[in-house]
Amino acid sequence: MVINLSFFNSQSRKRQDWEASLAWVRVRYHKPEQLHKCIRWLTGSEKIRRLGIYFLIGEFVSQLYLGIPKQGTAVFTQMCQDYGIQRAPMPLDIEIPKIATLTFTHRLQWKRPFYAHIDGNALFIENNCGDLFPEAKDEMTTEWQLPLGKGLQPNLDLSIYNGSECAFQSSKGWPLGFGFKTQSPLMQSGRINLYGSQEATAKWLEPVALSMLSNPNRGLVVLDGVGNLVPSLKRKASVVEKLEDNLTYLDFDSHLISGFNPFSKAPFEDNQTHLNRIKTWFVQMGLPIHETSLIQKAIQTDKVNTLHEFARWVDLPDQQRMPKEIGRLKSVLNRLCAKRSTRDRLEWPTNPFTTLPEGDLLFACQQGSWEKQQIMFLILLSVIKHKQIDVILHGIEWGELQVHQLYEMIENENIIISNGPLLPNSIQIFTASHPDRAKKISRQFFNHDERIEENLNILAPGQSLLVNMNRQIAMARWSN
Repeated sequence: MVINLSFFNSQSRKRQDWEASLAWVRVRYHKPEQLHKCIRWLTGSEKIRRLGIYFLIGEFVSQLYLGIPKQGTAVFTQMCQDYGIQRAPMPLDIEIPKIATLTFTHRLQWKRPFYAHIDGNALFIENNCGDLFPEAKDEMTTEWQLPLGKGLQPNLDLSIYNGSECAFQSSKGWPLGFGFKTQSPLMQSGRINLYGSQEATAKWLEPVALSMLSNPNRGLVVLDGVGNLVPSLKRKASVVEKLEDNLTYLDFDSHLISGFNPFSKAPFEDNQTHLNRIKTWFVQMGLPIHETSLIQKAIQTDKVNTLHEFARWVDLPDQQRMPKEIGRLKSVLNRLCAKRSTRDRLEWPTNPFTTLPEGDLLFACQQGSWEKQQIMFLILLSVIKHKQIDVILHGIEWGELQVHQLYEMIENENIIISNGPLLPNSIQIFTASHPDRAKKISRQFFNHDERIEENLNILAPGQSLLVNMNRQIAMARWSN
């Protein structure tokens, strides 16, 4: 057999160039004919004509991926919106075959995984004796229809239930939405770990926070490290009314100059508790623990009540007898206040804790920089020590925080942490996740159950999967 190397190389270059232009997406559809219509339109266009298709079969869930050329992505996105077709990015662990040759097929079967190209009306499927980049001829037509099944349609798999919704029907605590089966309101007290995309977790937390804010008997603290929860709460009429009463709202990223005094003392702190919190904060920022005696000395003078006063105290001649220790302390302060905007906000005289523990605190500070992570940690240290305050922690950057110390510090019985360290004796709640995060969650919590992973991919805003300490599973939603 004689191989035409020139033709082979030409096909290889064409395929490489074409594959480099593809954007691969996973598709799910309510009606197969709607996606089929989209594909027919794209492959009938002279500018696009050719698509990639990759089909995988799992034990319970199938996956369909389409490779769309760059010139067709905008129109395909619009068609998906028009027809209600769900698109999702391809997970990082999915690899499209790169070297398989292709051959024309008259009829497409969906009984096994395959990689194929659709060119006009013809479909070329991977085969060891085909061509690298075959092109359709006029007489070539493939008969095929899209299949139905789990993973192809965006339908939640309710077979994963292994317990009753009664397991989540406490008389008090956090509201969790309404059960899928009974439509009854679900509620649970205690500690909750919430997982999902930042958008989905914020959407789920919003009705929780609004409900808890209506409780006059307990204070609520919401710390928002993303900036997509607390500002949204402020726009609600019930929250606007509370701003005039017993609620403190602080947005550290607002264009309006506002801030707070980091040395503020909370109403429920005694002098020693307050001092320990400030010392712990400086240790977190890099000050050696044996040098925190300088902080104690400064605060106990009764002349240091703000960060600005502390910085002036550090510069006093009497403090220069310990040049190395003072130098390290100044280094921490300089790093914290390196940006003028941060320095201005930390010189603000506001005490953010005045409404606690009877009232509420909504605090937003986007965690995009080191100094903002430290500011959030300072507020966090004050509220996790009080048992009578309900706390929601959303979008906190935990990477540099000393998580092992956090376990020892938390005294709250009612606390929700989104995408944070797993708390002992907590309920886990899962909202919609991006594909790679859904895979990670499935592996970590559910022994890589592909049905649960699929549910995590397609949960709608406000929907959630609940798992209690006895591993009983239920599903809930906020719209009854």
